[in-house]
Amino acid sequence: MPGWIKLPRDIVKHSIWQKEEPFCWKAAFIDLMLLANFEAHPYFFNEQEFLVNPGEIITSQEKLALRWKWSRGRVYRFLEKLKDIGEIDYQADMVSTRITLSKWKTYQLGELTDERQVRQVADRRQTAGRQVADTYNNDKNEKNDKKESQVKNLKFVRAKKTYEELTEAERELALECAKFYEQRLKSKIDFNKLCILIYGSEEDKEEHGFGDWQTLRRALGCLSKEELTHKVLHPYYYIWSLSRQKEYVEKIKKSLEG
Repeated sequence: MPGWIKLPRDIVKHSIWQKEEPFCWKAAFIDLMLLANFEAHPYFFNEQEFLVNPGEIITSQEKLALRWKWSRGRVYRFLEKLKDIGEIDYQADMVSTRITLSKWKTYQLGELTDERQVRQVADRRQTAGRQVADTYNNDKNEKNDKKESQVKNLKFVRAKKTYEELTEAERELALECAKFYEQRLKSKIDFNKLCILIYGSEEDKEEHGFGDWQTLRRALGCLSKEELTHKVLHPYYYIWSLSRQKEYVEKIKKSLEG
């Protein structure tokens, strides 16, 4: 049957998906697609830092065994089978397993194998997405339009100072903040977004951000997961909005002095 469908990642939160029973091979294969990253970013796993690319997963066979309620041997056989039929490639060591979905680009953009066609489809969809967003935003007042646009496009902008530009000491602080963020809020975050919280984005005409990693660490410590869960759709966007409030940033800085 030709064609394809969009499958939301939030499907894993559905009660059917969370039933306490082992995955079948079909469910495990779909789960790998849901776990795959859609953009390149630094990522840490088991105290080690990795650069993960689109269509890749950094995990371990033990973690997949727990997730799918399988034995580790069954996970190994499953990955080997997918590798044999050309669906994935993977490399494993004592710390992690890097899985690459071989047909990731095809699954994301339809049944296209020509690189030029893939780029054309991607460009058309990006343009169509902007048009839909513009139509939606025009129905709101100017203030809400501006805020909605900022939040919607936040993941596509770069920080004024990128992770690659950080000193070794700053990278260590960034890693600590990323760990604290993920442990406290139970949500993953990439280093570009963290840098935006500190330095602002390239699109900012004014100075925004917490300014340094210690201030961000204190700000994260002042927020409770319960507060964020009930007040906002996504914790990151709430923290991002606080980073743009100069009075709040100054209050956090003063609390570090005391």
